[in-house]
Amino acid sequence: MKEHQVTYLVIVEAAESGPGVVSSLPQPVGLVTNQTLLQYRSARLGSQVARAEALMQAPLCQLHAEASLWEAHQLMSQQQAQYGVVLNDALELLGLVSQTDLLRLLDPTVLVDLVESLQQQTTDLASQLSCTQTQLNHEQAAHHQTQLTLEQAQAQFKAKIKERTAEISQINESLKKDLRKRQRVEKALRQTLETLQNTQAQLIQQERMAGLGQLVAGIAHEINNPVNFIHGNLTPASQYVHDLLGLIAQFQQQYPNPTPIIQAEMDAIELDFLTEDFPKLLDSMQVGTERIREIVKSLRNFSRLDEAEFKQVDVHEGIDSTLMILHSRLKERAGHPGIRVVKAYGELPKVDCFASQLNQVFLNLLSNAIDAVENHDQQRSLEAIQAEPGTIRITTEVTDQNWVCIRIADNGPGIPENIRAQVFDPFFTTKPVGQGTGLGLSISYQIVQDKHSGSLSCRSVPAQGAEFTIEIPVEQTAHQLACGE
Repeated sequence: MKEHQVTYLVIVEAAESGPGVVSSLPQPVGLVTNQTLLQYRSARLGSQVARAEALMQAPLCQLHAEASLWEAHQLMSQQQAQYGVVLNDALELLGLVSQTDLLRLLDPTVLVDLVESLQQQTTDLASQLSCTQTQLNHEQAAHHQTQLTLEQAQAQFKAKIKERTAEISQINESLKKDLRKRQRVEKALRQTLETLQNTQAQLIQQERMAGLGQLVAGIAHEINNPVNFIHGNLTPASQYVHDLLGLIAQFQQQYPNPTPIIQAEMDAIELDFLTEDFPKLLDSMQVGTERIREIVKSLRNFSRLDEAEFKQVDVHEGIDSTLMILHSRLKERAGHPGIRVVKAYGELPKVDCFASQLNQVFLNLLSNAIDAVENHDQQRSLEAIQAEPGTIRITTEVTDQNWVCIRIADNGPGIPENIRAQVFDPFFTTKPVGQGTGLGLSISYQIVQDKHSGSLSCRSVPAQGAEFTIEIPVEQTAHQLACGE
């Protein structure tokens, strides 16, 4: 700078080369003043080593040579540049202009005109701004009014929603009440229907059992009279026969040589065989009438029509009477081996019960046990049946709570778990159509539980048989009797 006696030094950047480059001339990027160099040196910094770009003052504004001083001033003011470099069309550096030089060079007249022009522009802008502000105020007022309208509409909408929600809530609450009421009514109707069905089933079964009891009692009565007549006459008849045979023996001793006609008659009737067999025949008739009397007694005991409905009875008699009635199904017959009945009776006191109804329970449980054993035997070979015969075991005992426990078990196929939970339901049966009504176990359950305040339960293991357990108190209280009626 001393060599060229200049105050300012313009720093340029090497021009870019390649396609699309506008100019290949170096571009001014900064400015270094003599004063900057002096300040740098006074700070004892090595200006010999420092690069010029570290000292340049920026920003630097580029000005075209044809631009007026006022345009140059405005451009430098916009870019907040203190210095501007003047370039020609070829972007060659022509000179340097400072903001101070521009202000000093501008004509005061031009400045006044410029100021007036600026004031006019400012006035126009202020007027436009005022109009815009007025319009904005109007729009803001309209917006505010619209906002108020919207808020009012929103408030009305919210009020309507709230009112409608309250109405819907009341309607829902009313519907819930109606639904609960309907559910209660439906539940009551279902319970009533179930009660009616159970009552109907019980009445049907009771009517059947009553008819069966009357029929059994009638048959027993009709059989009992002639059997008693025969049984009562067998004793004197045996005596008469004994006397006649004794008389014949006396005749044979007194007249050892009968006439040919008498001898022929004796040979024809086989007198020796008749004398030996006739007493045996009378003894057989005696045994037969005793057997008939036992059957009649069992029938009368089962029906219990000649006794009070509620009384103290011997449970074992009821079980034995039921077994007597079912004897034909237990004994061996063609194509079907007999079913063994094992009795393990304990010492039982007489029990307060409705005897005929309790006998009905025994009949239902024993009949089902026989059905289970028969169905199981039909699926087994004769060798398997002989190795393990069909068996029904009846066990009775008194528990610590002074209750009578009666267990009826069979060695049939057992009851699956999904069926066992339904065996006491009314009209539920696993038997084919026409062979079961589904009422026996249901009514038995009601007789034991409702009539005798006891319990009837079932325990079963598949392929190992089933066991039904009856538990009833030995003595029935007045409350239990009232519930059972």
